[in-house]
Amino acid sequence: MHISSMRQAFQAVPTPAQRTRTTLLADNLQAWSARWKLLESAQESINAQYYAWDHDIFGKAQLGHIYLRARQGAEVKVMVDAVGDTFGQRGFKSHRSGQDYLQELVALPNAEAKVYHPHYKKLASALLHPTGFQGLAANHDKILEVDGRAGTTGGRNTGYQYFTHPADDPAAWRDCDVLLQGEGAALELRDAFHQEFDKVLINHRVHPDLLGNWRKRDIELLGAYSLMDQWLKAPVLSAEAKDKLRHSPEEKQKMAEQLVARAVSNLPDLGVERKPRQREREALLKMALEVVAYPEMRGSYYDEQQPAFESEVKIIDKTSAVGSGLDEMNPSLLSLIESSQHKINLQTPYYVLTDPVIDALQEAGERGVDIRINTNSPSNTDSYFTQAFFLNDWEKSLRTIPNLTLMAATGERKHHAKMGTFDEEVSFVGTYNLDLVSARVNGEVGAIVYGADFAREVNGAMDKDLADPTVGYKQYSVGGFGPEDHVAPEVLQSYEKRISRWNWARQHLPQLKSVRRFAGKE
Repeated sequence: MHISSMRQAFQAVPTPAQRTRTTLLADNLQAWSARWKLLESAQESINAQYYAWDHDIFGKAQLGHIYLRARQGAEVKVMVDAVGDTFGQRGFKSHRSGQDYLQELVALPNAEAKVYHPHYKKLASALLHPTGFQGLAANHDKILEVDGRAGTTGGRNTGYQYFTHPADDPAAWRDCDVLLQGEGAALELRDAFHQEFDKVLINHRVHPDLLGNWRKRDIELLGAYSLMDQWLKAPVLSAEAKDKLRHSPEEKQKMAEQLVARAVSNLPDLGVERKPRQREREALLKMALEVVAYPEMRGSYYDEQQPAFESEVKIIDKTSAVGSGLDEMNPSLLSLIESSQHKINLQTPYYVLTDPVIDALQEAGERGVDIRINTNSPSNTDSYFTQAFFLNDWEKSLRTIPNLTLMAATGERKHHAKMGTFDEEVSFVGTYNLDLVSARVNGEVGAIVYGADFAREVNGAMDKDLADPTVGYKQYSVGGFGPEDHVAPEVLQSYEKRISRWNWARQHLPQLKSVRRFAGKE
């Protein structure tokens, strides 16, 4: 029987193939509902890790849902990353803003929480490895796995920008995850979680306050869960009611107060008998006002889901620069590029191609492979660091890589998905960006899927993004359309010194030798 090169490339990925029901989660509301249903189904265990886990209504509701399952007996482990909450103001790592919520969770005997590579350990790593990336290492994984039977991974962290509808938030990000239903893939995700979670010397374990949690957060956590659960399962609003809710502060206040009243009445059923204090009632109302700001989300629990495909899936993992040295990611993705014969479609928010990737894409283009890469531009990025590289490299990459089409997002919605297809047979959905940080610094995880049906779904999602005016993809070309055609001159000028500094660093620092190809003058 004939075996194609892509089949051989898939088989060569050094992890076991698992038969899995595979669903692409390209829609923000569906991605949130999928997580909600996954947690709802948990009976025995939950493992959750997010690079960024914000303490807005989405972050608190997800943590509250996990807290509820832990109270009901599930064994729970959660981890947040120190870099994803760099200054301790947006997430749960810091005592100043959010660790009380994790302490409420770990007060339960069957729950653990950790902060990955906190800053005081980063300092020690940097001193011990002054010429490496260890001092910068972060865990960029996004994993939610339950009961060893299902899980999700992909580009989305936990925060409002990843799950809102553009009708509610015109700047809602475009992202993508994959839902994997099947014991084999779920256990592989669990193994990837534990690769980083179990590193005692790297992580900080969150402990309860010595005399109990002084600032109780149980009502806030269970209340956030209840508020979100009500909203997701309430009847869908009419277009007129949605419009009224968006534009009437009085209507928002009224609906938020109704949600809070029901959440408080639900507390005894969730195991809390005491009445909320004034501080807690104010916190519940604040969260309820966040919930009602998203009328499109109401009733979305019952939306028709994307199709699930019976697929062969391989989970590939990469530990961070302070991890165990595991790297299934870089060799596997390079192998898929090298094995492609017809078409490569890639989507990455950050475009800092390493020299091995440039070489592989150049060789693919020279043998006639059509290559398309979709990425962000300076007008809609959330990373000024990577855009300094992109502004220097985009034209050089088009001159170097034959058959490369480069699409840059210029619209209001930032693009954050990390996915691709190879010869329309093999797909990748994960956390890995086409940049130096994913290649060398961070821990990453993803799913490689074999099957033309799923590849069509991934290509369809990327094509839909290309057609979406709110994302605003434009084709960059040498001598044609480029950054100067849509980015303010003063913005481009502000990058000039950054580009010069980074090019010097790329040419002289050993840590940056893998991105040296485009650093010099042409």
